[in-house]
Amino acid sequence: MSRGGPNTATINGRPIAVGPRETLLQAARREGLAFPHGCRVGGCATCRCLLVEGRVRELTETASLLSDEELDRGVILACQAVPRGDVRVEVDAMSLVLVAAAFALSGWRGALFFTACAAWGKALLEIVNYMEHYGMVRDPATPVKPRRSERLLAAAANARSGLPGLLLQCAPRAGRP
Repeated sequence: MSRGGPNTATINGRPIAVGPRETLLQAARREGLAFPHGCRVGGCATCRCLLVEGRVRELTETASLLSDEELDRGVILACQAVPRGDVRVEVDAMSLVLVAAAFALSGWRGALFFTACAAWGKALLEIVNYMEHYGMVRDPATPVKPRRSERLLAAAANARSGLPGLLLQCAPRAGRP
């Protein structure tokens, strides 16, 4: 594991160099790889990929965007993952394949129609994600529980010791929708 120097990330079989503070997505974009992405801040999960080998440091909490099954399989967000040594990841390129198939079947009009439908679907997904994340759909009687987060557990420990904690600041208050 090299901590100070560049690491190697193998993305879908192609090795690229990743700087010490560079995310997998930043390195992939710098190298010109077609890597699906959206917000680049860990809010949309478009850049999800499978960590096959190695370890990463996550810049933000991803448990709210990824299911328990995805977390158990090793799915990470490339925009929030800084390698801690050499890593190997697999990226699903299904959306690129579908656009190519739409183009092959019906030309530019089909590809544009498919892309417009995908953008509409993505917009709806983002709205639902925002509503769930900020509690507009969540049942107020059900408490929000941290999942697999050392940062949230540390924030809870800090809150108990008298320091303002993220967990207490974000927790819903009784009687508030």
